[in-house]
Amino acid sequence: MRAFDVYFNGQKACAAGVADGVVSIIVNSVSHRGDQDLHFNVVGLVSGADEYVCWTRQKELRVGDKIQIEVVDTGSIDEPMQRSGSAERLRSKEEYVRDLVKELGWTIQTPESTS
Repeated sequence: MRAFDVYFNGQKACAAGVADGVVSIIVNSVSHRGDQDLHFNVVGLVSGADEYVCWTRQKELRVGDKIQIEVVDTGSIDEPMQRSGSAERLRSKEEYVRDLVKELGWTIQTPESTS
């Protein structure tokens, strides 16, 4: 399979790839009111399993940092450090909504269960 060997400042960060899905190597620069945040992350989506995967924790970047990406043909990749399927995403969304409702001072009404 085609995959990516990703290096951060000369050290191998991960070998990332999926047989059926998406791999993204993301470098973000976010500027706001004179501040700038720089981050990098290696993530993916396994299509058949509807599962998000992550090979690196989001790393903060500094001036002089170097990220290298090598495209490779390989039979093995690193095990993702984190996986989350649709059930985890649903729980995360529910938690977000409950936190937002609390912040806004609203209440949630749920239908009464019928026996």
